[in-house]
Amino acid sequence: MNDGIISKIVSKLHILIMLGTGFGLYNAHMDFQANIKVKEDEIPVIKNKIKRKQRDLKDVEKYKQNIKEAKDQIQLVAKQIEKIQQQLPSSGSDIEIFEILKSLSKDLNIQGVNVSSSGSEVAKDFYFVKSYQFQGTGTFLQFLIFIEKIKSLNRILNIQTFNFSKSTDIKQRGRFELIRGEILIDAYRYNEGYKEETGIESIEREFK
Repeated sequence: MNDGIISKIVSKLHILIMLGTGFGLYNAHMDFQANIKVKEDEIPVIKNKIKRKQRDLKDVEKYKQNIKEAKDQIQLVAKQIEKIQQQLPSSGSDIEIFEILKSLSKDLNIQGVNVSSSGSEVAKDFYFVKSYQFQGTGTFLQFLIFIEKIKSLNRILNIQTFNFSKSTDIKQRGRFELIRGEILIDAYRYNEGYKEETGIESIEREFK
């Protein structure tokens, strides 16, 4: 090769190197800008994901709060049931109920008293219930006081139904009309074998 040509190439070599370097830098810059654009486009997507996660977190916290409130309510109901259980006797008999009703009617001078059990004892979750039929003759005021005394007893007795009709078995002696009363009364007994299930443990297991 001609020495003159070689000398010219060598003298221009730094320009070629600068052009090559510049081109490489330009391509690198364009690649960088393209990556920046891709990342910028991803930002809204990421923000939306963050918002969804934040909403999910709020839902989880709300769910936890609802669980806590539900547990509190369930525990409150269970405690109320336990309190009612404590007001019920753990044992009872027909003779005991007969004596209670006859004693009340005797104090009020209700005549022609007859007390009988109606059916057998029935289990109702945490208690047993048995019905008793009370019959007697007296004035309306006497029966009204009799019912009030039943309501004020330490032992829970519930008047289920009552029916009054004109008395024909005892002759009226005073100015107040005598009536024949028939009252259906429920007596309760605590079921010692019953335990109120709260269901809290199963709720917590499901949440976990």
